[in-house]
Amino acid sequence: MTSAVARFFETLAPLSFRSEAAEALRQRLLKNRDKLFTFVGHDGVPWNNNNAENAIKRFAYYREDTVG
Repeated sequence: MTSAVARFFETLAPLSFRSEAAEALRQRLLKNRDKLFTFVGHDGVPWNNNNAENAIKRFAYYREDTVG
């Protein structure tokens, strides 16, 4: 984890929010902190999932066009 990401989570951890949605998001970010910013510390790790989504699109279209 880079220092900027670590600072982000250090700042986020002690905060609390009035909104249930904001608090749920804060808790989810903290819970998944080790996985969320993997792409920052490693070259070649995409920040999005476009490659996987595009790869499965063709299969999904094929499945819709065929019976079974």
